[in-house]
Amino acid sequence: MNFLQNFTPIRGAVRPVKQGYVGAVLHNAATEQYALVIYSGECHGQSCAVENCAAYFVVDTKGLLVKSHVEPVAKLELLRYTTHLRSNGLATCACPPAV
Repeated sequence: MNFLQNFTPIRGAVRPVKQGYVGAVLHNAATEQYALVIYSGECHGQSCAVENCAAYFVVDTKGLLVKSHVEPVAKLELLRYTTHLRSNGLATCACPPAV
C-alpha cells in the first residue's frame, strides 16, 4: 500500500460499505488525485475501525482511473456485492474496467 502513503483521509468521508468493510475517500494534494479505499473493518455509530486494505481505486481530476488494486481474498466478495447492487438497480458505473 506504499502507493497510498501520500494520500490523506477526507474528513467525514468514511462510511460502512457492507458488513465487514469500510470505504474511505483519500486525497493527494501534490498530484490532485483521489482514492476510494475499501478496508476490512467495522463502523459503530460515528466511529470506524479499519484493518487491512482490501481494494483501492485512484482517479485524477478528470475522473479517469489512474490505478486500482484489489486484494485476491477480497476480489470475489466485492464482485458479488457490486453484482448484487447492480442487479437490484442500486448502482451504476460508467467506469472503465479495473486494471
